[in-house]
Formats: sequence, structure tokens, C-alpha cells
Amino acid sequence: MDYLDELDNSAIDALAELEGGIDFHLPSITPTATSHNTSLSSARSAHRRRRVEATYLLRLEHPLSTPREVADVLQLHRVPKLGTGSGEDGDAHFCRLSQSNMDSLDS
Repeated sequence: MDYLDELDNSAIDALAELEGGIDFHLPSITPTATSHNTSLSSARSAHRRRRVEATYLLRLEHPLSTPREVADVLQLHRVPKLGTGSGEDGDAHFCRLSQSNMDSLDS
């Protein structure tokens, strides 16, 4: 097990301690093609990795103040669920987004 696998497992354990507060799943692992070259770079490329799909909480504030605005920007068919919480700055509103939605928002 390498460092990144240990880091993945630590993150999964930490999420499990939140008692289901964050939804995630591990997609199936598909093997990658291997070559007969024994160089270090080919060994790394042949190593299988897991990708953790997480549900992200996006804090709603200007310019995205409502779940409807988030849905419009990301061209979602459904409006994300609204969540509320409190922190150092008082009450806050959040919406849940998938990994692919966050990737779209970043681009």
C-alpha cells in the first residue's frame, strides 16, 4: 500500500465517523493495460487507483446565493438540496453538489 492509498483510507475512515453526514461511494476499479517494460514510470501507470466520489457542500453566497442560481449556472435539471448550518460567521446556507458538478463549477 502506498502513501496515497493510506491517505484515501484515512479520508474514508474520517468520513465514516461523521455518521453519514457526507455521501460517498467507491466506483469499481478497472485494471489498466500493462506493458512488458519494467521501468518505474510504466509500473506506476499500471498501478490501479481508487477514486472517491464525494458529495460537496457549496456555501451559498454572492454571486451564487440560492440553489436555483447554482442550478442555472451548472445547467442542472434539478435544483440542489438546500442545507443550513452555523459556523464562526453565524448561520450559513449550503447546497450539495457531486464531484462532476464541482468540476464543472471550477472550469
